[in-house]
Amino acid sequence: MPIVLHHCVDARSLRPLWMLEELGLPYDLRMLPFPPRALAKAYLDVNALGTVPALQDGEVFMTESVAMVQYLAARHAPGGLDVAVHEADHAHYLNFLHFGEATLTFPQTLVLRYAQLEPPERRQPQVAQDYAKWFLARLKAVEVRLLAADYLAASRFTAADVSVGYALWVSERLGLSVAFSPRVKAYALRLFAREAFQRALRAQTAAALAQGVSERSPVGQLQDVASFIPAPRPTPSSQTRMPDATPKPPYLPPKVWVWNKPNGGHFASTNRPIAGATHESVLPVGKHPLQLYSLGTPNGVKVTIMLEELLALGHQGAEYDAWLIDIQKGDQFGSGFVAVNPNSKIPALMDHRGPEPVRVFESGAILLHLADAFSALIPPAGSAARTECLSWLFWQMGSAPYLGGGFGHFYAYAPEKFEYPIDRFAMEVKRQLDVLDRRLADNAYLNGDEYSIADIAVWPWYGSLVLGWAYGAAEFLSVQEYVHVQRWAQAIAKRPAVQRGRMVNRRQGELSSQLHERHDARDFETRTQDKLQPAG
Repeated sequence: MPIVLHHCVDARSLRPLWMLEELGLPYDLRMLPFPPRALAKAYLDVNALGTVPALQDGEVFMTESVAMVQYLAARHAPGGLDVAVHEADHAHYLNFLHFGEATLTFPQTLVLRYAQLEPPERRQPQVAQDYAKWFLARLKAVEVRLLAADYLAASRFTAADVSVGYALWVSERLGLSVAFSPRVKAYALRLFAREAFQRALRAQTAAALAQGVSERSPVGQLQDVASFIPAPRPTPSSQTRMPDATPKPPYLPPKVWVWNKPNGGHFASTNRPIAGATHESVLPVGKHPLQLYSLGTPNGVKVTIMLEELLALGHQGAEYDAWLIDIQKGDQFGSGFVAVNPNSKIPALMDHRGPEPVRVFESGAILLHLADAFSALIPPAGSAARTECLSWLFWQMGSAPYLGGGFGHFYAYAPEKFEYPIDRFAMEVKRQLDVLDRRLADNAYLNGDEYSIADIAVWPWYGSLVLGWAYGAAEFLSVQEYVHVQRWAQAIAKRPAVQRGRMVNRRQGELSSQLHERHDARDFETRTQDKLQPAG
């Protein structure tokens, strides 16, 4: 007969459930609402205490979780998950086996009771905070033990790790794990990543749903976790300073991410975790065959530069209407725009030159579409030069997210400054600039001697950066060091088509540099914002 285990979600009975999964033993998991002594009166006939766990293995009946773990390891895995009497680490094994319950789990039950489970009028915040700090202080014993090995006894994973691991899981659920030392945190993550532990979590959820019991854990994250964490002791050098405000605890990712608040930052209104339209809207259509819906960001500027370069080369079929998409107002989530670009990002192009309109989205795809359509600014098909050109085009597609979404976001736009992401992405951006500098040391342009869509794609991002136009980061990144990128960026900036392309759909800078919509070449002279909206 299989072992019968009576269990509540995330209760101490998770220890024997985890052990059963480690051992691969058959079992019958019987789920109970929490607390069972109040919500499952019939269970009192099984365990008069009304507590979980209760384990039945033939004639054996047990009610203590650590005793169950020890029993299962000794009976079913001697010399494996158990540490035998004759082994040198037997005493350490027993010590941590019971340390996990008596020293680490018990104080957390008081935290849970007096911070969450009791009715509001019976809660005792000071008691909960005191026992949380008491628990965290006693993790020092685990820290010291892990100095010598990855696990607590016999240099292998044992039942002692299951016992302590459950206590660490409770603290993870409460949010106290933000105060773990790096060594204890790494140890906890090793335990939580074990396949048997993950199977145990899945088993309790599946059994709860199948048996009509709530799968919700009674252990929830504490409110104001920082108040439960001991403040660091002042060092002699810090005793003369003014005390800092209570530090914000490190972010603890929840088990499942939920979109329940704005993410903050400059572009918060443009971000959401779902696709599709939020409202009905019809996109305007002008008189020209190419209809561009965009904004003067680096990705938008790629396309307007491309169109102006094509017109400068005499391709009158490249005449276009450029309509402003205000991403701060959510224009990109209108039904008309989503029909052109289901990804709701600018730029998006409708090409009406053929019998049926063709939509093109993603800036790199638009550049390639236009280059092939007009046989311009790209080497001929089948040539080695074309392959090189495409390599640099797609280098930009893969690299720029580290510059914009990575470095630019955390350096210039994030609501708070954090050293780690800024350092991480600054290092990557400087590496990318060095890649460009080495290429341009021996080549006038990225594809050799010929200006191409590779340059048009890369310049709005990296040219703007080294010219000091992006993120206010020129000094921070020492962009003057990249002399070949500087030469290339300055040369391209002087091109008349580039200067015009930068003006289209632009919403910042001098009013004379902003052409919100472009419908005719004469608009650059007559419809910039200084003409339509005189300063002062």
